[in-house]
Amino acid sequence: MKLSINQARYDTLHQTVYAEATTAVPLSDSELDALRDGYAGRVGAKTVVLSNRVDPSIIGGVVVQSAGTILDGSIKTKINRLRQTLLG
Repeated sequence: MKLSINQARYDTLHQTVYAEATTAVPLSDSELDALRDGYAGRVGAKTVVLSNRVDPSIIGGVVVQSAGTILDGSIKTKINRLRQTLLG
């Protein structure tokens, strides 16, 4: 999402962060709210504008992307790390 300079300044001043959560299945409103609150606490934001994208290939868990930062808690990534550890 490309923001105008004025919008970016406003968001910075009001500690607003935009993020996308990728999950294997759609999240319910209560799950989105919980994820939004947890992510806000983690990044120190007052407000998180969160969208949900569905990608069944991640198998489970969630991947949150925001402003060049990726928090990957997907099952797919955990399996790949375990595979590399066992084969490495």
